[in-house]
Amino acid sequence: MYDCSICHDLQPNLDSKGFANSIAVEYTKLQASTCSGCRVIFDGINAFYPNSEKELESNRLRLRPLEYNAGGPLNVVVLGKPSLEFYTQPDSPTAWPTLGAGRHISPSSNSESCLSLARSWLDNCSASHQPICTTTRSHTAPAPTRVLNIGNSSSEPFLETFAESTARSSIRYAALSHCWGGTDTICTLRSNLSQHQSRIHLSTLPKTFADAVVLCRRLDIPYLWIDSLCIVQDDADDWAREAARMAEVYSNAFVTIAADAAANSHMGFLGENNRHGCNKVVPVPCRDRNGGEATVFVRRAGLASTPSHSVHDRAGLSRSRLSTRGWVFQERMLSPRTLYFTAAEMGWSCRTEVACECRVNGRAQKKSQTVSDNESDRAWGTEWWRIVSSFSSLDLTFSEDRLPAISGLAAEMLQKLGPSADEYWCGIWKKSLPLDLVWWVDSVAMTSSSKSKRHEKSPYYAPTWSWASVTGPISSFCLLIPGSDLPRWTLDLKIIEGHCDPVGPNPFGPARPGACLKVSAPLVPVCVFNSQMMRRHSLKHPERTSELFAVSLTSHGQQQLPGTSDERSSNAVQGETKALVESIAPDVLSDTSKDSELLTQQCYLIIVVHSESVGETHCLLLRQTSHERSIYERIGHVVIGQISTFEEWESRASRQIITIV
Repeated sequence: MYDCSICHDLQPNLDSKGFANSIAVEYTKLQASTCSGCRVIFDGINAFYPNSEKELESNRLRLRPLEYNAGGPLNVVVLGKPSLEFYTQPDSPTAWPTLGAGRHISPSSNSESCLSLARSWLDNCSASHQPICTTTRSHTAPAPTRVLNIGNSSSEPFLETFAESTARSSIRYAALSHCWGGTDTICTLRSNLSQHQSRIHLSTLPKTFADAVVLCRRLDIPYLWIDSLCIVQDDADDWAREAARMAEVYSNAFVTIAADAAANSHMGFLGENNRHGCNKVVPVPCRDRNGGEATVFVRRAGLASTPSHSVHDRAGLSRSRLSTRGWVFQERMLSPRTLYFTAAEMGWSCRTEVACECRVNGRAQKKSQTVSDNESDRAWGTEWWRIVSSFSSLDLTFSEDRLPAISGLAAEMLQKLGPSADEYWCGIWKKSLPLDLVWWVDSVAMTSSSKSKRHEKSPYYAPTWSWASVTGPISSFCLLIPGSDLPRWTLDLKIIEGHCDPVGPNPFGPARPGACLKVSAPLVPVCVFNSQMMRRHSLKHPERTSELFAVSLTSHGQQQLPGTSDERSSNAVQGETKALVESIAPDVLSDTSKDSELLTQQCYLIIVVHSESVGETHCLLLRQTSHERSIYERIGHVVIGQISTFEEWESRASRQIITIV
C-alpha cells in the first residue's frame, strides 16, 4: 500500500508485464496534499506555468514514468498545456523511484559539452557495437570516388579523388545529410572541378557545409562527403554513376551528420541560434520522501530526438524539412551511425542504440534499420513495400529522382539477398510478381494540395505497371495481407515473360523505352463513371474515398454520357452486375478534365488475385494503347468487394494473353 493515495509516493505501478502504469491526479488534490511527492509535482507545475493556478484548478493530470527501468524522467501530462518532464541530475538522485535522471540540453549545439557527448557516442559504438554497426563489406568496398579533404586550421579543404582500387577501410569519412532548400548553393561542375580539387575556401562554403567541416575537424574525421560537392552536378553520366553508389557511400560512412535544424544550406546547424528556445529549465528545490534536500528540474516534455522525426511530436515543434525529403530516407536507413542536429537538441542513432542529449541512457533499437540477412521471401517482400510506402509519401524536387533516390536501398537489399532476389524492374522485384502488381495510390495520405500524376511520356521513365510510373504515396496488397493469410488467396494472373532494362549505368534507375510484361489473365471490358454513392461502400478501404468511381460490365458504346446523374448511373451498374464494385483507385488523381477523359474511354479489368473466404478480388484497370489491340497500359486498381460480384464478372471474362506496357 502507498502512504499517499494521490501520487502513490511517486512509485511505479507495474502491470503484469512489468511496465509502469500512469497515475491520474487532480490538481486541487495535489494542492491540498502534505505529501512531499505531491508537493514537488504541484510546485514544479506552478514554477513552469506561473500565474496559472485558476486555470489549472479543474485540471486532471497524469503522471507517467518514463524509462523507469533505466531511471528516466517523470512525464506529467497537463491537459490544455504542453506536458512537462521532471528529472534530476545524474549525480544527485532523489528517493523517488519514478523521478529519475535527465541531462540538461546545452544552449549551443557548438558547445564543448555537445561535442564531448558526440565523441562518447561514437567511441562507444566503435568499441562496443561490433559487428552490428559495421559489416565485413564496409572494409572491402571501394571508397567514394571523391570526398572533401577537410584540411585544418592552416589549410583549406579540397576535393580528393580516389582510385577505384582504394578500399573504404583506408579512409574514414563522414557523410552530410542536408536540405538544399531551393536556395543557390555551391556545387561541383565540370567548369570548376579542377579548381575544387585544388582548393575550396572555407569562407565560400554555405554555413551548413562549413559547420560540417568544423564538426569533422573537432571529431577528428579527416574526410567529408557532400553530394553537391562530390558529384559533378552537370555531368549526367557522373551523376547517374554516383547515384548508383549511394548505398556504399552512406552504409560505409563512419558517421552521417543529419542537419535537421537547417532548412537550407545557408542556415547551418551549429550554434545558439539553432535551439529555438527549447532548453528552458526551471529548478524546483524540495525535500524528498526521506526528508533530504533535493533539486528537481522541470522542462517541456517530448524533446527527445528520434531517427524518423527531428523531434518528438509532443515538443510542439514542426517536423523538420529535412526529414520530409525523399533523398534523406535512404540516407538514414543506410547509415550505420547518425548524429542528428535538430531544432531541439542533438540526437544519435546506430543499429544498436538510440540516444539523445536530454536523456542519460539510450534505448535499444527495436529492429535493424535494413532488411535482415535471413529474412524469408515473404518477410523481405513486405519489408520492401514498407520502404516504398514510406518513401513515396516524401517530397522530391524532381520527380525523375523517384527511382535513384531509393536505389541505394535496392542495392543494399540485393547485396544481402544475393541471387535469390532475381531481377529488379523499376522498383519491383521480379520474383515477387504477380502480387507486386497490386499497388495503388493512397489518396488519403496525400496532402490536400497535391495530386498524383504519371511521368510524362517523353522522356520515358517506367512502365505503367510499376509504382514508379506515378507520383504520390503508394500502398500495396503485400502490406495489407499477412503472410499467414496467403493460402486463402488464389492467383488468377500468370506472368509469361517480361523485360525492363535500365536506361543508364544505375541498374536500379529508370527504364529504357519498351519495358513490358506479357501476362495471361481473365480480362473483361468495362466502362467507368463517377459515383459519389460509392462512398458508403468503401469502409474496408478508407484510403480510397477521396475520388470515387464505379465500373459496369457494359462496353464503352453503352456507357452513360458524362453528366448523367449518379442515381441513373448506379442503377445501370446494379442492373448489369447485381452489386456495386467497392472501390476504384485511379493511378492519376488530377483535374476534372483529365477525370472526364478517364470516364469517356473504353476500359478493361484484368483479375490478378481473389479470395472466396475474404470475399475480395483485386484487379488492374487497363486501357488499350492506340497502336496495337493486344497492348494495354495500366490506369488504376479495382477492388471487387463481394464474391457474388466476382463470380458474375468472372463469368463474363475470358482468359487472354496480353502485354502491359
